[in-house]
Amino acid sequence: MLCAIIFEEDTKGAIVGAIAFVVTAIVLSLTLLILPGALALVLALVVWLLCALGLYAVSYKAGWLRVQKEQGVAGAQHRQDA
Repeated sequence: MLCAIIFEEDTKGAIVGAIAFVVTAIVLSLTLLILPGALALVLALVVWLLCALGLYAVSYKAGWLRVQKEQGVAGAQHRQDA
């Protein structure tokens, strides 16, 4: 059960990261047409950072990326059995 919860959280985090990556790729493909390569890459890096952190913050506040509290309970039961 605990393993399924952890994998679910990893999957949700991967979705958020993939969205940020796609947005960055779009920005980079558009800016490479009008800006020098190095400047376009720096701009894409800034966009990726802002997008990834912003999406993470929104997802966390919405409760979509929270780790369940069951982890502490399972650990406590295991320590009592030992």
